[in-house]
Amino acid sequence: MKYFRRTLYINWLSKNKNTDTVKFITGIHGIGKTKLMLDYIGDIYKSESDPNVLYIDFNIPHHGRYMDPEELRKRLDSEYLEGSFNYVIIDGAQLCGNIDELVKCLNDIIGYDIYII
Repeated sequence: MKYFRRTLYINWLSKNKNTDTVKFITGIHGIGKTKLMLDYIGDIYKSESDPNVLYIDFNIPHHGRYMDPEELRKRLDSEYLEGSFNYVIIDGAQLCGNIDELVKCLNDIIGYDIYII
């Protein structure tokens, strides 16, 4: 299968990066949301000197504990790097039964650029 880089979406993400808005990437299963974000993460590492990117994938069993907003907050607090651009990408959000609580927790955290897939 041939891969097409989604330049339009990458450009939109780049234009809206480091804002206080939680960005949601939505679409049907298997459409390429994760690949889009992995490309975007690659661009972040190419364009910034020392970014701090935290990628949490709820499809991975040991990441499931971060569906608890308090556990997620602890992890983000421990991973935050002062003086760096800090990013958190949550993949597999559809698996989280309390996504509204999780989004509220993420939105309350200052200093992270937040993406939910």
